[in-house]
Amino acid sequence: MADAVCSILASLFTSMPNTTFSQNNGVIAITKCASRRAGLATGFWLILMGVLAKVAGIITSIPDCGKSYAYKFVQYTLLTHAYRLR
Repeated sequence: MADAVCSILASLFTSMPNTTFSQNNGVIAITKCASRRAGLATGFWLILMGVLAKVAGIITSIPDCGKSYAYKFVQYTLLTHAYRLR
């Protein structure tokens, strides 16, 4: 609820909306790893792979249906684990 109010206020002041990513809570519940080092290492690898042109070419060559299936799989897995937490 607070995110919604802050986003409305931000739009009134012509600013960017405030959003949070609750998927992180689901990932921590699944992996049982909330280490800052693990997050930094993941960010490092993502930046490194984004800079390398060969890796970017491989990722863009994956068909859209494959990417959307992988995205949906991750989201549904997080959703089912979120229901288990309640």
